[in-house]
Amino acid sequence: MNHTLLLVSERPNVVTGLLEESSLAGYNTYTAHHANDALQIMNTKNIDAVICDAALADVDGYHLCYKIRKSDKLKGTPVIICSNGTDKTEARMARDLGADIFINGAATAQVIVDHITSIFDNPKHYTNRLSPQSISTEAMLRYNEQLIAQLEKQNEELRKTKSENERMIQILNEAQQIAHIGSFELNLETYESNWSIEQYKILGTTPEETTPSLNSFLAFIHPDDRERIKTAIEVSFANNSPHEFRCRLLRKDGSARLIYCYTGYTFNEEGKAIRTYGITHDITEKAVAEQQVTELNANLEERVNERTEALVDANQQLESFAYSVSHDLRAPLRSIYAFSQLLHKKHGYQLDENGNELLQFICNSAAKMQELIGDLLAFSRVDKNALDLTDIGMNELVTGTWKSLTATIENVPAFKINQLPFMRADKPLITQVLVNFLTNAIKYSSHNSQPMVEVGTVTDSKVPTIYIKDNGVGFSMLHYDKLFTVFQRLHTSNEFEGTGVGLAIVKRILDKHNGKVWAVSEPGQGATFYFSLPWQRLQ
Repeated sequence: MNHTLLLVSERPNVVTGLLEESSLAGYNTYTAHHANDALQIMNTKNIDAVICDAALADVDGYHLCYKIRKSDKLKGTPVIICSNGTDKTEARMARDLGADIFINGAATAQVIVDHITSIFDNPKHYTNRLSPQSISTEAMLRYNEQLIAQLEKQNEELRKTKSENERMIQILNEAQQIAHIGSFELNLETYESNWSIEQYKILGTTPEETTPSLNSFLAFIHPDDRERIKTAIEVSFANNSPHEFRCRLLRKDGSARLIYCYTGYTFNEEGKAIRTYGITHDITEKAVAEQQVTELNANLEERVNERTEALVDANQQLESFAYSVSHDLRAPLRSIYAFSQLLHKKHGYQLDENGNELLQFICNSAAKMQELIGDLLAFSRVDKNALDLTDIGMNELVTGTWKSLTATIENVPAFKINQLPFMRADKPLITQVLVNFLTNAIKYSSHNSQPMVEVGTVTDSKVPTIYIKDNGVGFSMLHYDKLFTVFQRLHTSNEFEGTGVGLAIVKRILDKHNGKVWAVSEPGQGATFYFSLPWQRLQ
């Protein structure tokens, strides 16, 4: 005979899994999560035995057993109650309320199987035919005490849940207040609406003054925007599609605010929209700030244009000054130098030693002035023309520059050049950089008995970087900030000649290439200058 079982558990698939591993796998089985579902199955199907969890979501297993025994149609059905607990009181209560077998938490799946097999093999020995009238008052009292304990436990859990919900609502209200964002919802079946506290505040009203609804919300919209917003909402409702809009609203106190709204929809299982929800964000201050930024940017752009025009004018004046220096100052200086030389040549014998020294001082000063003017012109012309970038083999360029600079020098320093990278740069300008670096290296190492200059590559750099190192007098890093500034010298003109413009030119050239220049030195320990250019793939 093929028997039918009803498994009543919040975890029916767990029980079913246990039974599938046993000899009962061939039985017909029905499953139910709740006691009410179990009763409905029992009233419509022929159930030979019920296996029930003691703990169920709606009504516990003991109560289900009581209901089965109360029913004339179902009271003869064998019932097994399974509990995770080991309390003997539970077993007695199960028997008092009509259970045939009580199995505690220590039982295995095979124990359940054995009991069911025994019930089907010997039904008269296992079926409890207690009726509700035969249940003792004492048993009912014990059962009621258990129900009260369960209710108290559930009430405590509800109180905790309520407290937590109230705390979360408070946090949400505070967050909405900080962000100036209100929220709302509208039931599309009953048209009941709810607004958050911040929603009322944004509209400038209170729950006592205004009943939440779509019409009451539209009443706050600025008259000039109301029809547009109403139409947009109607279209959204018709299509059940989320929408967003910005508009003005008028509060009860007459103040105007600018808001941003977004709405979405909740759908039921059939795909019908049953609820709309959304947020209202007061963006008045944000809009004012954006307007201020826009005005500031407009003013800033105007000021930048004015400054640009002033800078262009200043550059034009600088070019005019450079032209004057080039043509108007150089000519008199050449005359001073030339006539001083001529005077010394033709009439120097008529002057005493002091007179000849003064004449030579005039010649030297004129020559130095011409050199300084040349450096200033070179400095001013760096930014005048656009860069003409080409791929440059730095070994060849450094070697050629060194030979050119040392062709007329008697005490040429020892020179070492390592493998250098290719660089993409303006060749005349990068040549000027090398001339300045190498000239300084030769000049400042000239006091050393064995002068040496080395040029190489920084191997661990991410961009092409070259160093120029000498064993000269060096300088103190305390004065480093003056190194690349016009007319700033770290040594006197009596020690070393120069105008103090060369390194400033170097920095300007490398800045124009978006490159970098820096140096490391100690007094008496020589100096090492570095420069790098952005990496650019060769064409």
